[in-house]
Amino acid sequence: MRPLSFASKHSEVWGGWVISTALFLSTLIWWPGLVAGQLPKWMVLYAFCLMLPFLRFQWDAVTAAVLLFLGWLCLSVLWSEDQRQSLHQLHKLLPLAACFFAGRVYGMAPVIRVAGVCAAGVIAFDIFLGWDGSFGNENFATEYVVLLLPLLWLGTSSERLWVRAAHLSVFVACLAYLLALPSRIEFIALYGLFLWLLWRHARHLIVFAIAVPAIVLFAVPEAWDVVAGSMMARVELWWNTANMILEHPAIGQGFGAFNYHYPRFGMEHLVLFNRTEVQIAHHAGAAHNDPLQLWAETGLIGLALGGLCLWLIFSRAVPSVILVLGLTMGLVGFPWQMPVTGALLAYALGCSCPLSLWQTDGWAFKNGAGMFPSGKPTSV
Repeated sequence: MRPLSFASKHSEVWGGWVISTALFLSTLIWWPGLVAGQLPKWMVLYAFCLMLPFLRFQWDAVTAAVLLFLGWLCLSVLWSEDQRQSLHQLHKLLPLAACFFAGRVYGMAPVIRVAGVCAAGVIAFDIFLGWDGSFGNENFATEYVVLLLPLLWLGTSSERLWVRAAHLSVFVACLAYLLALPSRIEFIALYGLFLWLLWRHARHLIVFAIAVPAIVLFAVPEAWDVVAGSMMARVELWWNTANMILEHPAIGQGFGAFNYHYPRFGMEHLVLFNRTEVQIAHHAGAAHNDPLQLWAETGLIGLALGGLCLWLIFSRAVPSVILVLGLTMGLVGFPWQMPVTGALLAYALGCSCPLSLWQTDGWAFKNGAGMFPSGKPTSV
């Protein structure tokens, strides 16, 4: 099936620069004194993603699965007990969906060419203005810079010597910046990448690679002391969220309703340990585990539909490094829910299933075809 065309080749060129500009501005925009520090970033993504020309839109298995997944998220708002908050979270799906479909059309080039200035901008912002590089939280800044690392590395393969040198310099500066931040999420992300590489190339070592750090963590008191507070807080959130899931395991509490329901389950962890790291009187924010929160809010159906989307995409493509890092951090945080990191990950996910890869008879979503691809996975 041929993709629908809405614009010219000229639009395709400036559309890529729209993406580059949106990533740069959403990275560095900041409004002093604003409590909801991420709101300006969402506004930038709205403005630019709504301007983005969708040059080609193709009905295929991925498009159908993604729209089905998004449709279920919208439908789940009907049984949410806090529909105002659910709708507030629901509107964020629009720019994220736009980033995904734009990634299928434009590829990684628009984000690679601004990765260096984005990373340098975050570091300069933090040095001269503070506020964690315009993100307001060291964990959010860490997650974003970690996602930029593979893009910076790709920039070092440029044909121009000065571009390679600039990207390499910023790459080294980012590593130093991450070590200077108090957050240590980058080590979890890189460890997840290490396990993924072992799984692909040396699976016989995977058990050893998991067992050794676990033994060190629990056998060496100093190592446990470093992560104890953060780890216990996350175990508390995960256990309480699991109890939330048990109430409505199939359909969930409704998209965006996590914070409304969390106080009802905020003390369930006391059956495990007699301490509370996250006070239920405060805003829990998120479950700090994106798949777990998706299950709690949209049920097993929403989780299965999200898994279907990933299966369709990665049945023919190898996950890129940026997605492996994002999926790993999503197990201990919520980068997919934040504006810039979420948009970058959604865009990278779209790049994993470009329209050029799917424009074949075997993938065309027509007359029931395209649901079960043939051929070997293709690396992207």
